[in-house]
Amino acid sequence: MSQESCLGPAASRLLDEELAALAGDIDRENRVPDSLIEKAAAEGLFDIGSVECLLQAVRRASRFSRGFAHVLLVHGSCRLAVGGEGRVYALGITEAGGGTDVRANIATRAEELGGGSYRLEGMKYFTSNALYASHFVVLALAGEEPALFLCEKQPRIRVEPLDLSGFRGSGVGKVVFDGAVCERLTEPGVDGVRAALGYINVGRLGYASLALGIADRAIEVIVEAASSKRVFGKRLLDYQGVQWRIASIAARRAALESLVVSALDGGGRVDPEKAAMAKVLGGELALEAAWSAVQILGGRGLAMWGEAERMYRDAKVIDIGEGAKEVLMDYIAGRTVKKVLGSRG
Repeated sequence: MSQESCLGPAASRLLDEELAALAGDIDRENRVPDSLIEKAAAEGLFDIGSVECLLQAVRRASRFSRGFAHVLLVHGSCRLAVGGEGRVYALGITEAGGGTDVRANIATRAEELGGGSYRLEGMKYFTSNALYASHFVVLALAGEEPALFLCEKQPRIRVEPLDLSGFRGSGVGKVVFDGAVCERLTEPGVDGVRAALGYINVGRLGYASLALGIADRAIEVIVEAASSKRVFGKRLLDYQGVQWRIASIAARRAALESLVVSALDGGGRVDPEKAAMAKVLGGELALEAAWSAVQILGGRGLAMWGEAERMYRDAKVIDIGEGAKEVLMDYIAGRTVKKVLGSRG
């Protein structure tokens, strides 16, 4: 999965140099500067036209700032589905009751006003990109039918930032819809939860790409640190235990790359089972890579706000977001068992 083919030189420099320089501040302040979002938009990073290119941009950004990479991912998954220029999208699915059992926890309601407009009342938690959004894609009940709605930013939408330990700067917040006037995205009779899963499946591959970015940078950090550090008369890098850590991360990274590629059919469609697998394996890879970076750096790896420490906090989010690991493992097992039993007639 080439990281170069979809990114122009200016966009690559922005992610490799400007984002790298700002990553620590983004994490400490829990916010991406408006100037960086504007520059990214000018370089086309908010107008990506395919899942493949979106995943490449997310991976590249994730090397230094998972918060900003997540901004690109959430916006991109919405834009690919909804379209529109000059917008920044947020995605509101999770309710106060939790995000795992989406269908059972929908409390936000939509009242039809006529002319294609609806009035939304309710609250969404852990809404990605909420602090930066010009438009919100929201899951709500129209009568008893789950549906997706598009809400332009307005006074009847209030955003409260959430202070999380990982993916800082991702603009996550609690969003209150107090009679906000919105338009319906899904037609009557179309299950809004199933439609939302289309966004989530792209997000799961995005989380795998976030993990690949962590692995990319962790290997660099480990090699740089172990090359310069001497222990008992030789470089730390020359010890077999360190080399095996690097080999393990590199092998898992290559396997995950292949799985992400195989989950895409070339037409923008995502295999949901492979997306779930990629997300699960991505969480494991990210945790291994970040843990190894902290371990090799030693005391420096524990320094608050340091690069390895940020990786470690962010890696755990990949285990939880876009479907907890345990839920996805149940889903994968169920699909696998069904295939085996089905093959026996």
